[in-house]
Amino acid sequence: MHLPSTNFFKEGIFWFADPDIHLLMDEIIDDQLIGRDMNGTVGGGAPLVPGVWGNALSFNGVDQYVHLDNNFCFSQISMCPSGMTWSLWIIIPTIPNRSQFLISAGRGRYTYTTGVTMRTNSDGQLIVSTHSDALNGMTFVAEGSYPVNKWMHVGIVYQPDEDIKIYINGSLAAAANTGTAPANNTGGGLFELGRSFSDEMYCHATLDEVLF
Repeated sequence: MHLPSTNFFKEGIFWFADPDIHLLMDEIIDDQLIGRDMNGTVGGGAPLVPGVWGNALSFNGVDQYVHLDNNFCFSQISMCPSGMTWSLWIIIPTIPNRSQFLISAGRGRYTYTTGVTMRTNSDGQLIVSTHSDALNGMTFVAEGSYPVNKWMHVGIVYQPDEDIKIYINGSLAAAANTGTAPANNTGGGLFELGRSFSDEMYCHATLDEVLF
């Protein structure tokens, strides 16, 4: 969502007044993940499983992902000069021995992306990376280890000229100043859930209620 001021906390998590996109993870029809204002193509036969509300989408860490087409600021952060907010529920069954990408958005690997990526590392930490001419490849590592095999809510708020904040289960986990806001332009980019779109570092996790 492009206007952080229209979102609010309730019971420790983000609630959206008017999300731009809502991936409920409740229904798949002919390999199409059905969402509000956006659908996604499910790869590798990723199945629906019980989620926080209704169903969720499970990824096996081997070959399952969702590809989403878009041309807005999630994959080109300089297209959202008024800011960006997004949230999702995640359950990760183990701490892996390698990085796993939950979200990959932009034009390249996480160190070069024009958008936002979310991944885990072998220390059990949640990491968010961004890149644009202004944000210059910033990486934010959430404090502490994420809860294993338990649902957690992750929220991220990007405010140009101010900061990026990462919340886990309603508590601030990382924050940094962003510097000058990037100029608006017209690009698009790739947007996938469950893997990195460059080297296919698949995640073993379940995602639910992805909103932005």
